[in-house]
Amino acid sequence: MARGRRGQDESPVSFFAFQDVMMCTIGITIITTLILILQLGRTASTTRSSTTGATILSADQELNQLVAAHEALTKQVSSAELARDTDAESTLSKDALSLHATAEDLERMKREILSAREELSKVVHAARSDDKALLALELMRRRDELQDELKAIANRRRIVYLVAKSEAFVPLVTEISSARVVVSTDQSHEAPLSLPSSDPESAAQAIIGVFQSLPDRDRRYFLLVLKPSGIPAYLRLKELLLANPDTRDIRIGLDLIPEDCWTTDEFPAHVDVGGGANP
Repeated sequence: MARGRRGQDESPVSFFAFQDVMMCTIGITIITTLILILQLGRTASTTRSSTTGATILSADQELNQLVAAHEALTKQVSSAELARDTDAESTLSKDALSLHATAEDLERMKREILSAREELSKVVHAARSDDKALLALELMRRRDELQDELKAIANRRRIVYLVAKSEAFVPLVTEISSARVVVSTDQSHEAPLSLPSSDPESAAQAIIGVFQSLPDRDRRYFLLVLKPSGIPAYLRLKELLLANPDTRDIRIGLDLIPEDCWTTDEFPAHVDVGGGANP
């Protein structure tokens, strides 16, 4: 019983001192915030009053510039629309005239084709009724086939070189035989040259003369295409090149081909019926 009465006499914990401290702190914070807000308001009003005049003036200038740019763009759009309409009408009229002329040409060509077809039908009908004409047509057809076969055979005898493209050096293809010297390049605007040669000395001299006459001989090199009959001319050419200091350092490439082959269609080799080659 005595212990229970002691518990009833004890006082509870009190927080009044802590609350007082918190209230004071909050009050000081509120007063400081109000003072800062008032100070910022005075500064903002001062700055606003000083910059209001300049802002209004700048806005007026920008507005005037925008109005001037709008007027200029309006004028440009109007002129562009006018020019577009004029150009379109002119183009349409030209196209209409061109189409009309084309239609007339097509109609005329159609009439010519029909007329030619009728004439051809008449010729074919007349040829079919004549045995000699039929025989002549068959012989002509056979002749054309044989010419195509000969052309194919001749093309297989032509020697073609694939030369790497270079800006520094250009080949001078020189075909040498006992009868002639053929000089050509890989340039389409330069025509090949054929020089008759009766002996090795004249052939070698002719080759050197052609080389020295070139304006860009510093960029040229020899690609010698040698036939068996042209070996003496090649040996003499080599001697002359080595004997001259100006031609001693010329680059030389060498290739051997049969007598019945050639390097350019403008000067093909003469091949007889038996398959041999004539000089």
